[in-house]
Amino acid sequence: MLAMKQREDFRALIPADMRDADDLLFRYGRWAMDRYRYNRCASAEGKYQAPPSNEDREPRELLLSTTPAMRAHRALINVAFHPRQVLQILYVPKRLPAEAQLRIARIPARVCRELHMDGLRMFWTQHERLLKSAHCA
Repeated sequence: MLAMKQREDFRALIPADMRDADDLLFRYGRWAMDRYRYNRCASAEGKYQAPPSNEDREPRELLLSTTPAMRAHRALINVAFHPRQVLQILYVPKRLPAEAQLRIARIPARVCRELHMDGLRMFWTQHERLLKSAHCA
């Protein structure tokens, strides 16, 4: 009988001091993904209005407001290339699964976990620096 290949975990174990950074990047990724979504029904004329009943609708996920999202974006831009690449693959959802994107980028699981932690620390340092400079201004 053939043994099933166990999926490798590309994400690092997040220590307690980095959970806020992980949460912020997760919410930033949802914000970055959702900002391109159109919020109207696809009818031929584009004028379809949904009935006013809210009973059948699921609550929308609360996204970041623009200011924290842009601060997270600026902090992410200031992260070194390879850790930033890993953070973008892991946190900003795309059509292709993260595992496939990492294989295409030729980043093995062990290296990905290291770059994930390095990137989180760089991101959080940059974010805190931007937050302090915003309070000083």
